[in-house]
Amino acid sequence: NVFRGPPVAEGLRLADGTVIATLKASTGAAIVRPEKLRVAGGHKRTAGNSIEGEIIQAIYSGASVTYRIRTKVLGDTPLLAFIQNQTGEVLESGAAVTASWDPEQTIPVDA
Repeated sequence: NVFRGPPVAEGLRLADGTVIATLKASTGAAIVRPEKLRVAGGHKRTAGNSIEGEIIQAIYSGASVTYRIRTKVLGDTPLLAFIQNQTGEVLESGAAVTASWDPEQTIPVDA
């Protein structure tokens, strides 16, 4: 997952105005590994970084679920999340969700 935007003191300002925090200064791009994301049903702001979206695909693999999430800020590129399936719950396509992650998992890269 690649995020782009102008660097600000806290991290990056995304196209929709959302600021995602990074632990190190960014030059305009940062990545987050899909397995570092948490996905919760509904649009809820959480501690750390978060982005609202909608499930466009859920691939259930027994022990894990891979979600492709449509977000305004990423446009046509889906946000990918790999989630350990500990509860048996799988969010359906079309469900409103919030993807969140810890700022230390936001890795600045060259833009």
